[in-house]
Amino acid sequence: MKKVIYIFTVLSLAFSLCGCGSSGGGEDDPDDPDNPMPGEQLVKVECVLKSGIGSLDDSGVKDIISHVRLYVFDQEGKLKSSSKYNSVSEVKNLELSKGNYTVVLVGNVPDDENISGDVIGTALSGMKIQLTKEEGALNFTPLGDVLFAKNVLTVGNDDTTVELTVKRTLAATTVQMTDYSGKIAEAGVLVPNVGTTLGFGETEWKNPGTVFMTMTKKGMKQQLARADEESLYSATMNIVVIGENDNTGKSNNVECNIIAKDETQEVILSQALTLDVETKPDMQVVADMEVNESTSGNGQLESSVQKVETTDESGKTETLPNDKIEIKENDVKINVSPGEWQAGNTEDVEIGEPEGTVRPGGTEKDWVEGNQEDIVIGD
Repeated sequence: MKKVIYIFTVLSLAFSLCGCGSSGGGEDDPDDPDNPMPGEQLVKVECVLKSGIGSLDDSGVKDIISHVRLYVFDQEGKLKSSSKYNSVSEVKNLELSKGNYTVVLVGNVPDDENISGDVIGTALSGMKIQLTKEEGALNFTPLGDVLFAKNVLTVGNDDTTVELTVKRTLAATTVQMTDYSGKIAEAGVLVPNVGTTLGFGETEWKNPGTVFMTMTKKGMKQQLARADEESLYSATMNIVVIGENDNTGKSNNVECNIIAKDETQEVILSQALTLDVETKPDMQVVADMEVNESTSGNGQLESSVQKVETTDESGKTETLPNDKIEIKENDVKINVSPGEWQAGNTEDVEIGEPEGTVRPGGTEKDWVEGNQEDIVIGD
């Protein structure tokens, strides 16, 4: 009996000692990139945002960023850490040890699925911003006003800063349509040959695809004497058009395929508006259209372009000449799934003065629900 009690006591003591050892915590894993080696000094690195947008100063650029993603790559080009914030004011200082780093900032991309490769250890060349498709959709959904900045940094013994010059990566393309026929119940815009990926190691969007967006009704604030408010439709897409078989990022003509349905969901208008204009980052293209019932009395609809204006990165606005505008009946089958008419456009777009700037909004719950931003082009 004493022997049994002795063995039980020894085993109990052994388990107790093992428990004490584990509760005290072990050493940090030296292979964990977020944990410094023992005795390794960390210094604070402040991220200083600069404007690379001609119409905005350093303070103004902060106002157009609703979501911030910050990535740090080590000297081997491997992802060391990633963070995301709901505003610029929330961005914290980095804490890094001696060495060389690359810091990347991505702005206005709230949905995680639009970032590919966000895993510790991923090479910088393997990460990218990407357009995605809604479930069951045939076409990509455009993103908002995507901003990007990248800089290299050498960390020594003292606290330091890294300057990140924020630039726009996409052009804002707006199609505004006034329906005088009274027959249109909903409308959408489909644009082919749009860049769908922007690699962190690249400077231009690549991999052409087709995007679709439903047009917002009551979306324009303009003095139009003939039209009542319910006849106005608008869609704003932040895109860059590239060649169909060209992954170099070279811009191409913008082809806006306009699709309109009546209350029975029958397609009553399908036309292609082609603009001979190069879409560059931080520029705006605004096309104003009208739809009327044919004067022939056959009940068909006819559309016409009233004006197309382009505004470059310096804020200079020009009217596109007529010989660079073509509108015709669309002889190509437009593939849009029924669900895309609802999912293709979740944005509330308000159009103001042409010289205005795009200010996307956003809240904490945007990180959960995706991009449900209110975009205002204001004064």
